[in-house]
Amino acid sequence: MSRLLAFLVLFWCGLTVGCATFDHPLSPLDEAEIDQEVMGSWYNARVDEEGNRVQTYLHIGLPHRATVNSQVGEYGNFNPREIDDDNSEIKLGNLMRITVTSIEADGKIDGGNILAYPTKLEKHHYANVPLFQKGKVVSHRILKYELDGDELNVWVAPKDSAISDLIAAGQLHAGKEKLQVTDNTETLRKVFAENDSRLYPPEQKATFRRIKLPQK
Repeated sequence: MSRLLAFLVLFWCGLTVGCATFDHPLSPLDEAEIDQEVMGSWYNARVDEEGNRVQTYLHIGLPHRATVNSQVGEYGNFNPREIDDDNSEIKLGNLMRITVTSIEADGKIDGGNILAYPTKLEKHHYANVPLFQKGKVVSHRILKYELDGDELNVWVAPKDSAISDLIAAGQLHAGKEKLQVTDNTETLRKVFAENDSRLYPPEQKATFRRIKLPQK
């Protein structure tokens, strides 16, 4: 695994949460609406497990004409390339692009791109992140976000033990993999609405602050 992919997996899964995948999204792509309020640049500083300071930047906007790179696409990464939209296997109309950049204590920079599309369920906001393989969407991850003024709280994945408990209780159903959820969109929306605080507890959020350029 390349350093870039390792970074994306670490950023996505974190050290204390799982990496549950969902065969179906929390909402269909064709019903998505771009969330204009979260577009822009965001900053977070944290201390890693070795005590080193790490700075992370999120740049959220719209994707350039692009196609999925099948070599790294299974992590949601993609490479820009001029293509014919009519023949593209991945439609970009309702997708948002999240560019993640991390600056480590030794000055090394790493990062990548994620495609996502937002959905709202009651008062909560989520984003479906399609995972690609050879240019096809094969599964999804679901992050949660919450805008509070100039702060953006992000939960990069639902808590693994909460997913496992819901599977054990029969509310969700697992596929071949332990944290592969096979339920349809309707079931997911019901379960997420009833269990939001269990799936995304406060201690697992990362808070980013909006970067504002000085006005002339």
